[in-house]
Amino acid sequence: CSTAPWENPTAWSDKLKWVKKYLGEEAYKRLTLTHNKHLVIGDYLIDDRTANGADRFKGKHLYFGPDGDYANWQAILDYFRKLVR
Repeated sequence: CSTAPWENPTAWSDKLKWVKKYLGEEAYKRLTLTHNKHLVIGDYLIDDRTANGADRFKGKHLYFGPDGDYANWQAILDYFRKLVR
């Protein structure tokens, strides 16, 4: 789940290309681009902001980044590893 600025006409397609290149076909086919993340149904949302509905997401919002609860990707991975133990 991601969003992009409306003012940048290629931002949406650029995100789609990035996901396909770096995260692969499985993630590419599951990508949701929206400015209303609270409408997406899921268990987890990893997001670096609380805007665009992330703060109202019904599952668990893993607030990512230096200002969030999870400072980096290692912290995110550690969170999920603890769940599977």
